[in-house]
Amino acid sequence: MKKIAYIIGVFLLAASLNLSAQPHPEENGDGSGVGNNPIPGGGAPIGGGVMIMMGMAAAYAWKKHVSALDEKDN
Repeated sequence: MKKIAYIIGVFLLAASLNLSAQPHPEENGDGSGVGNNPIPGGGAPIGGGVMIMMGMAAAYAWKKHVSALDEKDN
């Protein structure tokens, strides 16, 4: 079970590196060239925030796991 959770976690982490909140500036929203106005702004990457959130969640889960083991030993 731990191996499956590890594989899923690694897959989600790797998949999050390619996520962007906005399309690239050279692409129009619907793919057409009508008006020839590109969407302003760049692709806002959200991969970094996802990795920070997953790291904090892993640290919290580890803390809870260690706390549960300490309580079990007492």
